This record gives sequence, structure tokens and C-alpha cells, in this order.
Amino acid sequence: MGWVLNDPSKKIVLLSDARDSYLKHKGEGEKFDQQNKRYVQGLIDLCGDLPLGDYARQNVNDLRDKMLAKGNKTATVKRYFKSLSAIFTHGIDEYDLKGVSNPFVRFKIPKDGQDAKEVPPFTIEEVRRIQAECRVLDDTPRHMAAIQSDTGTRISEIIGLRIEDIILDHKAPHMLLRERRDLGRRLKTKNSTRKVPLVGMALWGAQRALKLCGSASEGWLFPQYAADGAIKSNSATNTVNKWLKVSLKIPKTSHSFRHALADRLRHVDTREELIKAIGGWKEYNSMLANYGEGFLIEQLHRELVKVVL
Repeated sequence: MGWVLNDPSKKIVLLSDARDSYLKHKGEGEKFDQQNKRYVQGLIDLCGDLPLGDYARQNVNDLRDKMLAKGNKTATVKRYFKSLSAIFTHGIDEYDLKGVSNPFVRFKIPKDGQDAKEVPPFTIEEVRRIQAECRVLDDTPRHMAAIQSDTGTRISEIIGLRIEDIILDHKAPHMLLRERRDLGRRLKTKNSTRKVPLVGMALWGAQRALKLCGSASEGWLFPQYAADGAIKSNSATNTVNKWLKVSLKIPKTSHSFRHALADRLRHVDTREELIKAIGGWKEYNSMLANYGEGFLIEQLHRELVKVVL
């Protein structure tokens, strides 16, 4: 423990101590640890590894201005600062640092969100073309894209699927999007946990992936990108996005499947709460926490069948 003792009767905890304790208590896995270590190192590089009580609001503002000057989006700065704030709060609470305040509380970012770029959805013609190419190439990246194309899921949700998450012996075939933190499988938010019907190309992609993953996959549907403790989200994303942009000449990313499916469902008059249930959007699942169990998988299946191309 790297405490600095200016006063023998008083413990002064360094930022690095708070970081190490925070990561030990959270236990979220290697990727989470590396990310938070990087965030902390950015502040240490700017100000030094100081006792928590020595950091001031001006340090926060200086770090914010430095990140924005380097071209970081305001959403990136916000995510970065929320993690740092959590580390400070943990350190203050864990070591009972009375009189020490968290300089990241209620931090402000000029023009917050105004630099965000709207993600354009795929057109129907683009979806048809992508799906046709998926059948032609018939390999792991195309199986992932096929599943995305008719479910509107994030690619990070797809690559972490386990074989047992694919339920085909059901009148409404579907997949289970759920965390397995013991294996390094995490979802973006708690609202992302859900059942999603498999229809059209999504059903084809899941069936092909099951056939190809083999006994050596150790239970992972996409072992090329997933193994115990190592979910390669960035690698999978880059592979699919490069194929879309370079090979198909479609200047969009796989995240456009998410927006396209929402539009396709709206165009067949699907109720908004059903769209949110399929996509796992926060507004719907927050409501579910207080009222009942939500929609039946058969209800969601009937809506997705309507938009199969």
C-alpha cells in the first residue's frame, strides 16, 4: 500500500492506491482493468500520482481541455471521467477519507453531445445486398453480420454468444443475450440482457455458426473471436466494418444494422415498446423492472417475421 505519511496519525491515499483497490473490488476482468488503468494514467501523466485530497477541480478541467484538444469526442471524455469519478468515490469511501471531496462530481463538458455523429441506418437495398453476400461467403464474420441484420443487435452482443444461448427447438427460435462474467462475457448495460427472436438471415447465421463452431470451441459460438476470459470485440468489429466499407463499398458500420432494424419495424407499425424490447433499449427495460415480466418471445417473433426481406 503506497500511503504517504505527512502526519503519522493520518493516512493519505494515492490515486494509484485507490485505482488498485477499486479494480480488486470490482473484479470485472482484464479488459475492464486495462481500460481503467489507462484512464488513471492519463490523470497521473498530467498531474502526478497525488494523494486523493490534493486533486482539484482545475485538474479535472485541465484534463478535459487536453482531451478535447486532442480530438476526443465529448462522449469519450464523459465516459473517461465517469470512471475516474467512480475510482475517487471508492477510494474516499474505502479508506474513510473524511474531508476529502471528489473533484469529478458534477463535472462539465462544453457543448456536451453536440459533436456526436448520427449513425445512418442501412437502406433496404443495402441490407439485401449484405445478406446476399453473407450467403455467398458463408464464414464466421458473415454469420455474425447475418445475425445482426435481422435482429438489430450490437456485434459485441453477438460474438459473446455461447452455444447454449441459441434456442432452436422452440416454436419461436431465439437467442439469449446474457452475461457470463466468470468467462469474461459482459454486455454493454444491464438493459442489454434479453431474449431476441431468430428469423430470416439471423436464423440462418445462427444455424451455420452452430454447424461450424465444432467441439473445440469450448462452448463459444464464435471461437475465432471468443474464448474464456478473452472476448475480442474490437477485432470482430473491425473485420466486419472493413468488409462493409472496402469490399462492399458501403460507407457505414455494423452498428447501422441496429438503426435499420428499428426503422424496418416502425415501417410495419410495430409498437414502440416492442421495438425497445427487441433492441434492449433502456426506456423499455427500466419500465419492466416495475411492471410484470414483459413480452412473450412469441410476440417479439411475430413482429420480426414481418420485416424479413
